[in-house]
Amino acid sequence: FSNNKAAVCRYNNSNGIFTISEYKARTNSNNKDIVSMTSGVDPKFKNALFTILNRATADDIEVIDTIAVGTNPYYPTYESANHRLWIGNSGGSTVSVIDIETNIVIQTIAVQFGPRNPTYDPDTNRMYCSCTSGYVVVVDCETFAILATIMSGATGCRPGTYDPINLRMYVPNTVGTDTVSVISTATNTIIATISSVPDGITPLYDPVYQRMYFGSATSPAINVVSTESNTVVETITAIGTPNNGCYDPITEKMFWANGSGSSTVSV
Repeated sequence: FSNNKAAVCRYNNSNGIFTISEYKARTNSNNKDIVSMTSGVDPKFKNALFTILNRATADDIEVIDTIAVGTNPYYPTYESANHRLWIGNSGGSTVSVIDIETNIVIQTIAVQFGPRNPTYDPDTNRMYCSCTSGYVVVVDCETFAILATIMSGATGCRPGTYDPINLRMYVPNTVGTDTVSVISTATNTIIATISSVPDGITPLYDPVYQRMYFGSATSPAINVVSTESNTVVETITAIGTPNNGCYDPITEKMFWANGSGSSTVSV
């Protein structure tokens, strides 16, 4: 995020353990994996810990702090305007805001709908928190005030992705809906609902062609949505369940991990 700090968090729903896991640093010379770390558990805070790793050099990695947040923390998001980290605590119905200069929780925001996945809009400096109840809660990053509560999906919604060209947030809804909600960040209202996106997850934005790519948690498909027409323009047959990916803007390639039961990455 800044100051040569990096963080990777994992929460295991099956055993209630929150850990740092599979964190791998690589040297420039030989690309050798040199560290894989796991943090401990503090029952006082119901496993709600956030661990910071210091990566000042590739050969000197250490845990430098562990920060108590809320219950069941998920998916941290970086707020660039104020150099803060936002974490949804779905078990405690709060959002923790951490100053990454001091590693101190400076604000705890009550969000009653089970916040899990904040997504940042740098143009308005707002955080859009997807919740397990299906709401998207909009929070002002300066005042920490809740500005809007938007019903996205009746059975829950997943992390959204911001389209900075059209000023919209694309939020996939969870199992059973096969839909994506398109939220105008200017009005904080749903302006379109895109169908035929089965169990969409991890939307990746391609600004060159103005398309949003949705993996799937349950089917071997990647659905491509035009952010100009808000329609599915292509469905790419994939392997397994491509539920996590990343975009390389230099080569204009996407890399998708093919999920459970697979041992491959699709390009």
